[in-house]
Amino acid sequence: MKHIITLSKSWQLRMELYAFSAFQRPQMAANQQALISEGFDRVYLSGLSALVYNTLLGPLSLRLNYFEEDRSRFSMMLSFGYLIFNQKSDE
Repeated sequence: MKHIITLSKSWQLRMELYAFSAFQRPQMAANQQALISEGFDRVYLSGLSALVYNTLLGPLSLRLNYFEEDRSRFSMMLSFGYLIFNQKSDE
């Protein structure tokens, strides 16, 4: 689900929400052998909210990201220009 709200000629508010689930999941069996589990068992969520200002040289954006994982669920990223390689904000 993706929504873009135009606040003015140069400002936008963007919100995205995604749900995903792995069908095949590797798990560790006895003697450190890989065991593949199949079937959908859990749905994970990912989303972002961004405030974007469009300048003459490119967009300036402030993003709040959400990833459903144990380490860190929220991250913030300030960027200028276009993201070409889609790097994570903590890299």
